[in-house]
Amino acid sequence: MKPSTFNITPHINIESRKKKEAKEASLLDKGVSANVSVKRRILDLIVQHPEITVKQMAEALSLNERTIYRHINEMKKQGNLARIGADKNGLWQILATPQSTEDAKQ
Repeated sequence: MKPSTFNITPHINIESRKKKEAKEASLLDKGVSANVSVKRRILDLIVQHPEITVKQMAEALSLNERTIYRHINEMKKQGNLARIGADKNGLWQILATPQSTEDAKQ
């Protein structure tokens, strides 16, 4: 009997990866890290819609919910963001905007 082989290589959407790499390269050329850009876009959504949920943010930004949670938790730890009320019926409150690396140096 021939032993079975398994393809353990995960399916990778090459086009999606290339687009992401090009976008990140473009941001780095402008001197902006990809993480700052995501945080800025999250904050922009919160300013426009303080009641927005993480799921809605993920859909609006075409990102994974886990990615949104990671950035939100970083901003909470830095004291920049707080959630007031329940997850479904609460509001986001921006306590301070994250400083860019240039502002932090001054």
